[in-house]
Amino acid sequence: MRILKADERWVLILWCYEDLSYNEIAVYTGFTLSNVKIKLHRAKQQLKQELEPFKNHFYE
Repeated sequence: MRILKADERWVLILWCYEDLSYNEIAVYTGFTLSNVKIKLHRAKQQLKQELEPFKNHFYE
């Protein structure tokens, strides 16, 4: 999670752990709805890229 920008990390935490909708995150953070979607997409993509080297360990 440290690889993410602070705002991307915050949006991801609100979405994943607090189970907030995109609209709720927008209201809570003050970001626009489209900005929430962009930040969440970037955060997921970055985490996916960082975890890619480990994916084969789950299939052994």
